[in-house]
Amino acid sequence: MNNISPQKFYSHLKKQPCYVLDVRSADEFAAQRISNSINIPLDSIESQIKSIPKEQEIFIICHSGHRSQIAAKKLAHQGYQNITVVHGGLMACKKQAIPVEKCGHGISINRQVQMIIGLIILSGILFGFFIHSSFYLLSGAMALGLFIAGMTGFCGLATLLEKMPWNRKISCTHSLK
Repeated sequence: MNNISPQKFYSHLKKQPCYVLDVRSADEFAAQRISNSINIPLDSIESQIKSIPKEQEIFIICHSGHRSQIAAKKLAHQGYQNITVVHGGLMACKKQAIPVEKCGHGISINRQVQMIIGLIILSGILFGFFIHSSFYLLSGAMALGLFIAGMTGFCGLATLLEKMPWNRKISCTHSLK
């Protein structure tokens, strides 16, 4: 397993087509990515390993480099030998002004859900303390909703947020930031 700087990685990309494996979540990948990269989230590597070619050099990238290291170890354990991790991930590439495709919305649906639920829970606690104790039920309802979403894999708030105008897919653009 090798590490490569963002500059050397970009030199490889300019010379020839490369197999770039992006191991970030689907939401992160949808928002921004290296052109022509393949998205297989880290938690899906084992189930999709057969779709990753063994005969090509594989450049692995994530947000900051941590998940890439984990993915590289998983691939090496499965017999992959030509693995290169992009040091510092997509954030390091952006700092070095390497072109990145920007698509979709700015904040992932998961982060939006976390922000909204956190705000509602905090509001329930504050209103319960300062206005009336029945507002504590609001915080309890949000906690129950999180538990149900975790158990079933369905989050109604995420589904609703996906339909909001600010989360609609837009065409991709190339950006240096």
